[in-house]
Amino acid sequence: MNRAIVYIDGFNLYHSFIRPSHKWLDLRRLSEMIISSKESICAIKYFSALCPWSDDKRVKHSNLMNIYKDCDIQVILGKFKQVEAKCNKRVNYTVCDHKFLRYAEKQTDVNIASQMLKDAYEERMERAYIISRDSDLIPAIKILREMNIKTMVIFPPCTSEVEELKTVCGQHRMLKTGEFDKVLLPDPFQLASGDKISCPENWK
Repeated sequence: MNRAIVYIDGFNLYHSFIRPSHKWLDLRRLSEMIISSKESICAIKYFSALCPWSDDKRVKHSNLMNIYKDCDIQVILGKFKQVEAKCNKRVNYTVCDHKFLRYAEKQTDVNIASQMLKDAYEERMERAYIISRDSDLIPAIKILREMNIKTMVIFPPCTSEVEELKTVCGQHRMLKTGEFDKVLLPDPFQLASGDKISCPENWK
């Protein structure tokens, strides 16, 4: 069977959720649903970052990533960085140029591209599945195809498709929200260590 690796842009996927329960997503089962029946998964790689502004959100996300690691999913973290932004709202027919600080996720697209190229160079796969709508991945996808690696971009639901990504990747499809309902984690989830992690109440 051909070997497939699934690359998951965590926040691209997260921002497509319309139901809180979808945060309790089983990424292994989702990946198994996506790939061809003639392929086997040799790796699943999840890319995200831990938020620095909320202890509660950070703990919930950390618990979820512990579950993913227990499911043999490789977790690769970027980081959030404070950046200066300008307010572009109009007030009395003039643009408000008030400056403020906000957090921006950094390194995720670079991490995904680097991992894809490394896996291709090490001849670890015949096909790459990329769950994302980030056009910054286009150069890396072009190189994969030059190396005869088949690629398929999976657009998260409720997001707009990126035409250039569709053109470059060879194959693509849009996930449906209803597909998430079929691949939720058990609650509670029991780790191999015997410890149990419950789904947060506000995710149900």
